[in-house]
Amino acid sequence: VLLLLGTLPVAGYAGSAKRPPPPAAYIAECASCHVPFPARMLPAASWSAIVGTLDRHYGVDASVDSVTAHELTRWLTENASQRATARPPEDRLTRGTDFLRKHRDVAASVWSGTSVKSPANCSACHSDAADGAFRERNVRIPRQTPASSPRKGATK
Repeated sequence: VLLLLGTLPVAGYAGSAKRPPPPAAYIAECASCHVPFPARMLPAASWSAIVGTLDRHYGVDASVDSVTAHELTRWLTENASQRATARPPEDRLTRGTDFLRKHRDVAASVWSGTSVKSPANCSACHSDAADGAFRERNVRIPRQTPASSPRKGATK
């Protein structure tokens, strides 16, 4: 039964003949803390390294049992980027060539704004991030209010 669950679309994450949906464990374990990043966003070597170091996953212990780790590694590496083979610094997808190219016009103030907070918070701008789609027509960059400027009508 668990194997069948791993082949069903989970949490709106659309699969196709080219991109099968993630296993249920990916949604349960990874997407419980952040957007379920599509496997195609990193090369296989990065995914192997990330799953192999889940006990210190960017400052958090995200350990999983060995069966789950094997399942995640298999799915992530089988569906990893075919274009990008070089691992980005620290295996961070936000430091990869494609990410940097596609986000080069985003102002630094957007990344540090209260509604975004980090380049890894994809869903702050991409309404279809949870589906793994990232369509440009669905991008809405939040307006940022500088922290140092008072609100209109506010008194000091």
